[in-house]
Amino acid sequence: MYQETTLTMPQQFAALTAEEMTYTDGGSKSIPMNTSFLSKDYCYQKAADYVNSASYNPDNLGRTRIAKELYAHAFLYYYGVSASLIASINAACLGNPILAAGAIAAAYYMHDRGQSVELGGDSNFRVFVYNLLW
Repeated sequence: MYQETTLTMPQQFAALTAEEMTYTDGGSKSIPMNTSFLSKDYCYQKAADYVNSASYNPDNLGRTRIAKELYAHAFLYYYGVSASLIASINAACLGNPILAAGAIAAAYYMHDRGQSVELGGDSNFRVFVYNLLW
């Protein structure tokens, strides 16, 4: 089920241009999405595989952080952004409308992103959503 709603952003909200997004988006490894990522155990295993691979940069993210990102992307890709998720984000933000708006926008962004995950380069809003969904 898909329901389209209008998201009202606070007055202090500033949208990024496509050019600005090139500096905040993306990472070092692109991973194709599949339903297996809806399992946290599978996400841990894939994160461990990446951390143990030759392409892993020691300055990169740790295994748990990678697993959370993989799971959050799969969750949002397959289930979307629901009213209950928005309510959970609002509750977790403890009345901070800027944090809530940023996290909700990040969730919509991850949902709309498509079939792959690029590890790293994440905003604090996206990391907040990863932790909340985990």
